[in-house]
Amino acid sequence: MRLVAWNCGMALHRKFDALLRLRPDIAVVSECAEPERLRGRSLLNGSDADPVWVGDNPHKGLAVFSFNGYAVRLAAPYFPTLRYIAPVHVTGPVACNLLAVWAQNWSAGITRKHQLGPLRRALAKYSGFLAGAPGVVAGDFNNNVFWHKPGWRMNHGIVVEKLARCGLVSAYHAACGEAQGSETVPTLYWRDRRKDGPTYHIDYVFIPAGWMARMREVRVGTFEEWCVAGMSDHAPVVVDVDVSPEGPAGKQPPVRKRALSSPPPICKSASRSPPCIGRWTDHNRAQQEASAMAATAKIFIDGEAGTTGLGIRGRLSRVPGIELLSLTGEARKDPAARRERMAEADLVVLCLPDAAAKESVALAERLGNRAPKIVDASTAHRVASGWVYGFPEMEPGQADRIRAARKVANPGCYPTGAIALLRPLVDAELLPRDYPVTINAVSGYSGGGRSMIEAHDAAGGPAFELYGLGFDHKHLPETQQYARLTRRPILIPSVGHFRQGMLVSVPLHLDTLPAAPTAADLHAALAERYRGSDLVRVVTAQPSDRLEPEALNDSDVMELRVYTNAAHHQALLVARLDNLGKGASGAAVQSIRLMLGLGVHAAAKEPVHA
Repeated sequence: MRLVAWNCGMALHRKFDALLRLRPDIAVVSECAEPERLRGRSLLNGSDADPVWVGDNPHKGLAVFSFNGYAVRLAAPYFPTLRYIAPVHVTGPVACNLLAVWAQNWSAGITRKHQLGPLRRALAKYSGFLAGAPGVVAGDFNNNVFWHKPGWRMNHGIVVEKLARCGLVSAYHAACGEAQGSETVPTLYWRDRRKDGPTYHIDYVFIPAGWMARMREVRVGTFEEWCVAGMSDHAPVVVDVDVSPEGPAGKQPPVRKRALSSPPPICKSASRSPPCIGRWTDHNRAQQEASAMAATAKIFIDGEAGTTGLGIRGRLSRVPGIELLSLTGEARKDPAARRERMAEADLVVLCLPDAAAKESVALAERLGNRAPKIVDASTAHRVASGWVYGFPEMEPGQADRIRAARKVANPGCYPTGAIALLRPLVDAELLPRDYPVTINAVSGYSGGGRSMIEAHDAAGGPAFELYGLGFDHKHLPETQQYARLTRRPILIPSVGHFRQGMLVSVPLHLDTLPAAPTAADLHAALAERYRGSDLVRVVTAQPSDRLEPEALNDSDVMELRVYTNAAHHQALLVARLDNLGKGASGAAVQSIRLMLGLGVHAAAKEPVHA
């Protein structure tokens, strides 16, 4: 039986041949359009039976396809409230009960720390189903132990333990001898599909432990096959096991030979040598060896348990050459314990309220020559003398100033978007410094602190609300100073009922500007300022665009656009970013890398959570 798990990234009708080339018996495909759309293009002729499909969006659901004498049908009972998780009876040469998964772990509901997550809830509902026949759980779990958070009930390791109690093991991990969270072969190249960007292993095939003795092959598709070819940002996991009734129980069949023109298997069974081969694995191993040999920079995150602190810690844990120092329990509030950690550290990150951040700076400064470098994520020092503003792309030379700094203030999320839009236009004298600027912005509720997060998680929260209506938002001083405005701008912030993501917009009446710039002039000024930047990208705007704030979530990228109506002499500048990425944790890590000489921050998508 050959099992395939793949998130196709939609438009399967254009990629169905690629799926067929894997020669699956059973294929679990996430982000798949409803079968009628494939059948209408005569793409299901090779399938021996009707597929199973679940979902509420005809363009994007979860499908299970069968081939080569196998058939699939949705099992009863089926719980549609567990979205995109389907119990499927598989019949044919070998029968099994398959739980197909496309987990969406960040749905609305109770406080996320206490959510079980869809897959854990599904295992509670479908445990009897999996026990009724040989069980298989396969698909896009959208999770990894790398993203574990203390006390969170949806941690991937809990699911792995529960599957183990059901007698199921991850075929990839068992075959390659790798621990969960230490995978050398990725299944996800995130949204920008960059080979040198961060990669994650979030697609799995769990099979009965007894099947491992009859494993033929485990293979993960290569970057070139699937991402470069434009198929998806996910590579498929292919598991080939001889579970035919006549197969010699307990004896492993010979590994299938493959044509030389086919890409080599990434993993074979653990009894074969080596368990993992291929250029990506060699590259990752070389990185690990180099990291072990290199000098290690020690970083202490003071306030690591908050949203920004967790995001920074998650990103830093993937940066070679770093050792993270930590405190637990009551020690986090003990000034002596914190000062001791600061004395050990090369750099301290402050993720604290303003008053506490000032106290921490005082603690560090008392260390004299042993004082570490500091990155402060609060607003306490953003316009303070002696601090460098942590926005490397803001103007030429800013990255060098951060690199040489002892103390860096991390920018706020709204100012990041506003300054990125305004500063190049002011510098180019397209926008007068005393122009009456209005900034409108909407953010996900994760930027509002613990009380707002808990309110939205627990009670659903309002769909949308304006706040800061006293025209005195704490981000205004840094926005005015670093945009080089002499007139205090108006900032109208708002919050929507979505966890993260941000849009910042600045409307302009072009006929009121002395330079009478065109949209092309504005676009050119932005493009020139950010030329060569991986993280700040100037995108050509179209009047038909519909911008939604979540498009860059879990990314450190910011997009800038200029919209205009020449007849009306009006323009709109728009920045889109993740308020937790380039607007917070991602920006901090960018500065940290510069300050510690750890290389240029790549245009990375580094999820804070799955």
